[in-house]
Amino acid sequence: MANVISYYNSIDEGHRLNRNYSRRLEFYTTRKYVLESIKQGDVVADIGAGEGVYTFEIADKCSKAVAFDIVPKHIEKINQIKQEKNSTNIEAVQTSILDIDKKYDSSFDVVLCLGPYYHLRKKQERLASLKKCYDLLKPNGTLLISYLNRYASVSTFYKFSKFPSKEMLDEWQKDEYTKEFGFDNFMDISFCSDPEMTENELKLCNFQIEKNIGTDGMFSLVTKQMESMTEEDFENLLDFHLKNCEDRHLIGMNNHGLIICKKR
Repeated sequence: MANVISYYNSIDEGHRLNRNYSRRLEFYTTRKYVLESIKQGDVVADIGAGEGVYTFEIADKCSKAVAFDIVPKHIEKINQIKQEKNSTNIEAVQTSILDIDKKYDSSFDVVLCLGPYYHLRKKQERLASLKKCYDLLKPNGTLLISYLNRYASVSTFYKFSKFPSKEMLDEWQKDEYTKEFGFDNFMDISFCSDPEMTENELKLCNFQIEKNIGTDGMFSLVTKQMESMTEEDFENLLDFHLKNCEDRHLIGMNNHGLIICKKR
């Protein structure tokens, strides 16, 4: 996991989701489904919380929120914001998803896993992460999990005139990755799948799929063209996107997918 920590130490994760209109689309879509999935008074785990963007968004609805993250500076930032906001119902824990203490088992009504799953490049590790989410949930609890769509992610490289080799493209077609190419820092710590593959892995871990959502559309391909948008233009786009983001035919065209499922 050292390479994941190193990557996130090199970027400003706290401001990633408001960097441009495409990122904001991802954030507003994800937030909508997250808030709809949480009932007042729920206990929620936010695994891979980053600097707590979603943790603090949900805090008012939760009786308790536990933010887990592997990156020390992210935990420090959450604790800093927690102190500034005087948030008494938030706990921050530095750990990887695979190492979360068993004392948290069966503690949560809702688990958010909005990143760790797609940083596990080996199938057995991904399945282990899903099993961990399952164990953390109370009976009939809800998991919201993000994944990266392979086709959309690879397409983004061509936007920047970055052309993967055949060896790279062949590697990224597999159900686990063993090679790092130095072609793209994020890709070297990530795994890209597709809607069906992710759903199948969740089913192997005894989750029942409820919804599969595309959170950012194709708009990462046109971020430059979107710079001249007004807020009204963005609101119009957001409305359009939310009306179409569950369309099964479109999900694989999104960079980020979000699956909502239940513990059986």
